This record gives sequence, structure tokens and C-alpha cells, in this order.
Amino acid sequence: MKSQRLVLLPAFLILVAGVAVSVFHYYAGEPGGPDGWMPSAGFGAPFVGAGVLTLVGVHRSWPELVFVAVLALGPMSIVSIALFPFLILGAAALTLLFSDQKSLDPLALVAPAILALALVGVFFLGIYVEDLLPWISIGIVGGAVLIGLVWPAVDKDVVGLKRV
Repeated sequence: MKSQRLVLLPAFLILVAGVAVSVFHYYAGEPGGPDGWMPSAGFGAPFVGAGVLTLVGVHRSWPELVFVAVLALGPMSIVSIALFPFLILGAAALTLLFSDQKSLDPLALVAPAILALALVGVFFLGIYVEDLLPWISIGIVGGAVLIGLVWPAVDKDVVGLKRV
């Protein structure tokens, strides 16, 4: 239980680093160029979404959500060496999470895996389709975070999943 509270630190740092990526993207752009505040927010939104999902997973005692949110950081972090700290924070979160966690429930990985795929998909879509980046990524990441917040409340009643 103590290690689960320690996971809050890397989870919070993932969230803060996601905001920092957006701020850096904004200030690194050319003045008057096409990279305004919306594309910058859209670029960092998937990282912020992974941080929020990690925090929600820790708060709701849902290790499967933490696991897939951190796994989503992997493909997004290999795009640039500047994003490698996300891999380190993710590894720290997983190490702390599994120090007392024995295993994950495969059935409970389904919904979080969909959220993680949305985060990764939106990130790579934003890289290749720059005009749609801010609207698509913020919308999908916002929806993914909303599902991540609501799903734990209804999954026991609707799906019949049991948390240990």
C-alpha cells in the first residue's frame, strides 16, 4: 500500500512534464508561425492524458489503468530524445506499482487499453496531420480521461468486474 502512494510522485511528474512539453512547444515555435497555442496544447495533451490516467489509476486502486497509461508513453517517447524522461518516469511508476502488486487481471485491461490506444493514436495522428492536431487530440484525450474517470464507477455494476 505504501508503494502505491509512492506511485503518485512519478504520476504527478508525468502530468507536469506533459504540460511542460506543451509550453516548450509553444515557445520553441517561430513568432508569428503556424504553431500557436492550440497546436502546442494539442501536442502535449496525450502526455497530460497519460499523467491524468496514471493519477486516476493510483487514486482508484486500478493498477491496470496505471499499467496501460504508462505503456502508452513508450511509443510517444521514442519520437524524440527530448521525450525520453517520460520513459524514465514510466519505468519508475511501474517499478513502484509492481513492488507489492502480484499480477494484473486480463479482463480489467480491456477498457484501459482502449484509452492507451487513443492516446498513442492521437499523438501520431497529430504528427502527420498537423492541421487537425489541436481539435482531434484535445477532444479524444479529453474523452479518454473522462472515460477513465467514469469507468471505474460503473464497471462493477455494468460489466461485473471485481476489484481486489
